[in-house]
Amino acid sequence: MQTAIKKTGALQYIGIDGCRSGWFYAGMDPDGIVWFDIIPGIDHIQQFADKDCVILIDIPMGLKKGPGGRACDREARKLLKKKGSSIFPAPSRAALAAATYREACRLNQKHTGKKLSIQSFNIMSKIREVDQFLRNPKRTVQLYEFHPELGFLALNQFKPLTHSKKTPEGRQERTAVLECYVEGTSNIISRASQRFLRKHLALDDIIDALAGLISARFKERLISLPAIADIDEYGIEMTIVYPKVDG
Repeated sequence: MQTAIKKTGALQYIGIDGCRSGWFYAGMDPDGIVWFDIIPGIDHIQQFADKDCVILIDIPMGLKKGPGGRACDREARKLLKKKGSSIFPAPSRAALAAATYREACRLNQKHTGKKLSIQSFNIMSKIREVDQFLRNPKRTVQLYEFHPELGFLALNQFKPLTHSKKTPEGRQERTAVLECYVEGTSNIISRASQRFLRKHLALDDIIDALAGLISARFKERLISLPAIADIDEYGIEMTIVYPKVDG
């Protein structure tokens, strides 16, 4: 599997994960070459993709107004079972305006009846950025919400992974799953990890983006949770996708 750093041109499939210095993406072109890089803003992904590109991103999209939470989060947690806690509750859109965790909790409780988890608050700026991008009428690409742990479960034919992605064993376990679909995945991870400092890009960010890329290749066999999408007040679908893998 060839790999390179992409600057311009169209890709067919892309997986994106947030990182400390922006967004890490891994994409595949029509020749099967995998490209990767860090972009400072999510809008930059439009440089590499046309309207037909399948783009999976690990970030909540579509924000529910009122109590009850998003149906896609509840259904994803059911499939993940013991690892369901890795699906953080999506904040209300009102909470995105908060500058502090305390204020975010107050606003979220006012609009949903519940405070906000610290995990959700820690990625609030990323959620805000993507939400603004989705509401931009000049946007030229479509994004699909993806959760890496659910993606790995599906790619592993719903056999639960045993180790945390933060551990060497967990990274090795997930890399082995990805190698089943794209030969040379371990080389891609190695090249990306050598190019970027850990303070800019974590190893699990690379692995999660590659899970999104490989899942995107299933294209016509992406399952949506829920089957009939809920729509938020701005017309954004609240769904999480994962690949349907034949046994």
